[in-house]
Amino acid sequence: MMRITPALLLLLSLGACADETAPGPLHAEEGTLVADPAMELPETIAELGLFPEAPALLTAPVEAVVYEPTWPLWSNGLGKLRHIRLPDGGAVDVSDTDDWSFPVHTLFFKTFTYASGPVETRIMRRTSEGWDYGTYQWMADDAVLLSGTTIETVDVVNDDGDALTHSIPATLQCRTCHESSPSATLGFSETQLSEAPVDVPTTDTIDTGDALTDAFLGVLQGNCVHCHNGSGGPSSSFDLRHPVALDNLIDVPTEGSASASGIRIVPGSPEDSVLFQAFSGQTADSEVAAMPP
Repeated sequence: MMRITPALLLLLSLGACADETAPGPLHAEEGTLVADPAMELPETIAELGLFPEAPALLTAPVEAVVYEPTWPLWSNGLGKLRHIRLPDGGAVDVSDTDDWSFPVHTLFFKTFTYASGPVETRIMRRTSEGWDYGTYQWMADDAVLLSGTTIETVDVVNDDGDALTHSIPATLQCRTCHESSPSATLGFSETQLSEAPVDVPTTDTIDTGDALTDAFLGVLQGNCVHCHNGSGGPSSSFDLRHPVALDNLIDVPTEGSASASGIRIVPGSPEDSVLFQAFSGQTADSEVAAMPP
């Protein structure tokens, strides 16, 4: 079985048709987190070393490889830029398809952007005891490390010119979502990378033979499965993973105290489907809990 290594990530990110006359690859600057994933989280984005031309985000050192989930989480229509940095000599163990094992000092970065520019960069780092989290709030050309103890709100503008309020979560909220799943790396998995430029096992793909059904199951995969996965973790509730989602939704009554009583999906009747009411907001029933929360 293929092992995901730094060399493989680098090869796949550079591509097979690179221009031999182009400048050589940009490496992480010494003294930055990308160069030394074991160092303490720095106070500013400049010391992170991920974006040497900040606030421009198109250039990153080759140690930090861009990836894109097949079914990305929808977040108010904003853009996201994702990177993974494996420690030198490290590799991802993909033998357990439900919970890939990452070497200590693996870094994941996710940067959120609006038309008005980048608003935050989140970090996950693998330690010997689990995952640590950190968030940087962008301010003009730089970003600063937040304490993670409170929710921060930022006024932004989306691609349509609408003014919005963006919420930067506290660390506890990060843990609630990421650690409700069997694997804390929500967008970096066998199902999510089936169409990404990373050579991973692809047996767990969404392919029912019907494009609309696949798209629906993909929405669940990207937006719901990190909590609703039947794992028994915090907020896990019922299972919405693609092999069982339809059986657990269609003509199935709701359970527990997290939602109003009713049927999760009534075929052909969205107004009677509690799931549709929950994520659309098209209901006056105060007992229907908004999803996602």
